[in-house]
Amino acid sequence: MIVGYGVREGRGWKSPRGVTPLFVPVSGSGRPRGRRAMVVSCRLKMGNVLPPPSSWAFFRLGALSGAPCFLALLTRAFMHPLASLCLREPFMKLLYPPFPTPPLTLDALPEAHHDVDVAVVGGNLFAAVMAYEFSRRGVACALLCPDSRLVDRSKGGLGLAPPFLGDNPRRLERALGRETVIELHRFVGAGVEYLADLSREHGVRCERTPVVMCARGDIEAAEIRATRRLAPELNLPLRSPAPGFLGHKSGCSADDAVLWEGGLLCDPFELSAKLVRAAQRRGALIGGGVEVVDEHPDEGHVRLTLDRGSIAASLVLYTDGRIARRLFPWLEPICQEVRVQQTAFPGEVGALDCPGVRGTGFEHWRPGPQGGVWMSGFRYMSPDLGAGLEPEGIDPAIQKRQEDSLGELLGEGLPDAVEARVWSRQVEISCDNLPLVGPLPGQRRHVILLGLGELDLALGAASARALVSHLVESGGAVGLPALFEPGRML
Repeated sequence: MIVGYGVREGRGWKSPRGVTPLFVPVSGSGRPRGRRAMVVSCRLKMGNVLPPPSSWAFFRLGALSGAPCFLALLTRAFMHPLASLCLREPFMKLLYPPFPTPPLTLDALPEAHHDVDVAVVGGNLFAAVMAYEFSRRGVACALLCPDSRLVDRSKGGLGLAPPFLGDNPRRLERALGRETVIELHRFVGAGVEYLADLSREHGVRCERTPVVMCARGDIEAAEIRATRRLAPELNLPLRSPAPGFLGHKSGCSADDAVLWEGGLLCDPFELSAKLVRAAQRRGALIGGGVEVVDEHPDEGHVRLTLDRGSIAASLVLYTDGRIARRLFPWLEPICQEVRVQQTAFPGEVGALDCPGVRGTGFEHWRPGPQGGVWMSGFRYMSPDLGAGLEPEGIDPAIQKRQEDSLGELLGEGLPDAVEARVWSRQVEISCDNLPLVGPLPGQRRHVILLGLGELDLALGAASARALVSHLVESGGAVGLPALFEPGRML
């Protein structure tokens, strides 16, 4: 049975506009097999399977290939607009990587006024880290999640926390200077250790792993060789792969790659859920599906007007760029969202030796938690042109690029027919590809943690911890790099 949806048009694969979830049947040539296909699932779980009602016309009884007629009738009934009132709506809200642990569903806040010391606005891992750290220090805090589920909407990517920034250290050294690069990589390394400690403390699955950085093209290969020469001076924990380490599963030679020690694979959904529950046990106020309507100063506090009730806090921290940009429009050109596209290839495609990055951070992969390979990336041009600013959608060109790239890494192409799961989501990127961490200029009661990309899981976790330490204890063992201050954009 073919699992997927859409219609082939020539060599491409076109999905209905605005439809994100896909199970795409992939052939060895990278093209979907068969003229039409349909979504069939007996596991109606969290909305990553069925498209919205507007695409129900793409379903055809002929695609069932002899399956019982009642399944077709059930499918068409499910896609009827009236069904959304009672069946589909709980499943269609958000999309996310297929980690074994589903996102945590949060209860709504009581419709009342609440007073806290700190309000954290966001529904990702970094918001959970801050709620956990504030509550651990005895600070009365509230976590206001814009969505009803604690979903890693734009942070954490595939759960890969490399011990480096996404770009090549040689390029960073030329742009920022040697001392800054040393400081940033030390900070990121502390973030990896912090995530590993949190995962072990709360019983969350994690795995320490090396991460390979390899080249796509001659220019990047030259930069990687320059990085290898600079490594002793920059105190970088990398080495040359041993001959044969990458083998035929590389797409490049060992001379054009470096192996970074001390990376981490984790489950950001499970870790976020454990941290939020721990904060809640310490008295933190947790609410899901909260819409922040407005903010205004109120006698030494900030009063947030919510869709249900209100909340007053001495400080408000934002990890959700959508809300921060709506309340402070001047952030719009500084920190934008772009779409990335990700694919979970099943186990039959083969396996790669370790997680990796290439294309100066535009492409990365990891072993899937339950086998196979997960890949993520833009097209190889500027993110706004290559990925687009639309919040949803599957780009066939990006999908084809990922299939070809995995075939190169495996060294033997893809099997003739595999069912690959494809989804897209938003990532916030700042103008200079560095995060924005700290109080807003002229708005000392409003603090942001934004502009973190797909490979910035450790960087974001370290920033969240350091930010809490700075705000509560006026400093900490691991301070925030001055380069992250939002005022640098003015």
